[in-house]
Amino acid sequence: MQRLCRACGEFHDLERSWPVRCGGHFRRRGPRSSLAFPMVVSDTMAPIQSMADGQFYDSKAALREHYRDRGVIEIGNEIPAAIQLAEDSRPKRPKISKADIHGAVQKVRQGYKPRPMTVSEFKAAD
Repeated sequence: MQRLCRACGEFHDLERSWPVRCGGHFRRRGPRSSLAFPMVVSDTMAPIQSMADGQFYDSKAALREHYRDRGVIEIGNEIPAAIQLAEDSRPKRPKISKADIHGAVQKVRQGYKPRPMTVSEFKAAD
């Protein structure tokens, strides 16, 4: 049985050793990543003692289920209060309908130009 060599374009017999001049492109390739293996999030962890019942858990899923059953909130999984407060304090934007947009476009097409605001008017509007 023979195989086509990509280096020289000739066929080589597979029962004999590969020619030295052609062996270079069949070298072992290194890892495709700098990591030794794909990243996998494991369910195991160092044993942690539950503050609710004092038992030790070495499984993340078991610990979370234990927390869920007792209504405990795991710190780090909830949205911090500061972010919620910032979201709640955003100014509400007025709802603008398509008819309002259409009317404004028509005004501009007819030549409407708003007059420039004075500094005092601008500060009062803010």
